[in-house]
Amino acid sequence: MHTFSHDNTTFHYNSDLSGDVHIIHEGSGREDAYIPGEALLAFVAHHVRNQRISALEDASDAEVLGLRQEDME
Repeated sequence: MHTFSHDNTTFHYNSDLSGDVHIIHEGSGREDAYIPGEALLAFVAHHVRNQRISALEDASDAEVLGLRQEDME
């Protein structure tokens, strides 16, 4: 079991995210959650996918092609 902490939140998880991820938030009152690792992976992939789509939609032709702007002139 591995542990990752950020601010007031701690995650306990298997390295391959199999099984549940135990999330503990130390806020105004202690809150615990057990979330399937697969569900967290799907959620993060969804977020990253949307960020990449947005960046691609906003990219110039040169950026999409991986070229420098001066290469396009």
